[in-house]
Amino acid sequence: MISSINDSLKIEVPKDVKDIHLVSRDNDLTGLYFDFLNSGYDAGIRHQAGIITDLWLKMNNVKYTIKTPNLIKSSIDGCIAVDDEDVYNKMNLTMYNFNKSLFNPFHKSYYSELDIKILNESRTVVPSGLLYKLKDIPKAILKSILPEPLLTHSLTFIK
Repeated sequence: MISSINDSLKIEVPKDVKDIHLVSRDNDLTGLYFDFLNSGYDAGIRHQAGIITDLWLKMNNVKYTIKTPNLIKSSIDGCIAVDDEDVYNKMNLTMYNFNKSLFNPFHKSYYSELDIKILNESRTVVPSGLLYKLKDIPKAILKSILPEPLLTHSLTFIK
């Protein structure tokens, strides 16, 4: 875990390692980005929901990827402060397993042809609340009841 650009420069990298993944301790990737720019390094940015979630740059033929400690990257107020890499790794693994079990592809519903026909035939149309045929009602009255042309148009499909 790093707090500033100095922490990333202090890391001793073995010669055979080409990728290093780091986590920002203070959850301040904007500050780290400008630190790298002021030091002459051009860092790439990945963002979600207006928040910088990843930085990446190449120094001495090693690609550094710096992430936020947030478990949900697009959450604005989901800041999690951890001081230890082991805690972050366990937390990240637990979140990965949770998402994997929650969004399991084997839990998907598959519809038969008959199901698809029934679903297509009984699509929801905006209810009008009228007991008359639409042909008998002047369009001026319909327009005054429903100001939205889209709703008025959908009423013409009710049988």
